[in-house]
Amino acid sequence: MRDLELGRLVRALRRRRGWRQADCAERAWKTRLERWGWLVRAEVSYSRYGERGRIDLLAWHASTRTLLVIEIKTQIVDLQALLGGLDVKRRLAPHVAQELGLGRPAAVIPLLILAEDSSNRRRLARYASLFAGFSMRGKRAISWLHRPVGAPRVPDGLLIISNLSPAIPCHVRRVGGTRVRPARGSVSVGRRPGAPRSAVEGA
Repeated sequence: MRDLELGRLVRALRRRRGWRQADCAERAWKTRLERWGWLVRAEVSYSRYGERGRIDLLAWHASTRTLLVIEIKTQIVDLQALLGGLDVKRRLAPHVAQELGLGRPAAVIPLLILAEDSSNRRRLARYASLFAGFSMRGKRAISWLHRPVGAPRVPDGLLIISNLSPAIPCHVRRVGGTRVRPARGSVSVGRRPGAPRSAVEGA
């Protein structure tokens, strides 16, 4: 089957079964990080000092005691909510990690994953100063995630612009409004036909 036909099939299945693009991206990134040696928890809820919310992905690298707080967005809509919410999650993440038995982190790093979209790129450019804390981006961020051990420095934040469509269908379904986790499978981040060679690019 050609890539274009497969892409259309994935989109049709996703829409028919009520899958969100972010759900598929979450599963794809969880699989990728686990393959690189990270322990990943998805959709981690927290409630502390009256602050409540959900972390898309919480990833722990045991040998470096590094904790990633990962936010996946298809669109940048409300900058204050996005960056303010991520800051709260970063601050509370060490407590959440210890409650989950992951350990006390030496570093807590936010990772923002955005869908490849022209409007997202325009907002990043327009509000560049607000995203200055995400000092490592694109391929450099991917390389660091792959091999954080022995890295010359720990980044303040990571930012990746990615094609969020998975290469194969993401079997996420809902029962009574509740997500049902699928059997573990191999899902990778693919690229659209005609897209640049790398499916994951820098900002």
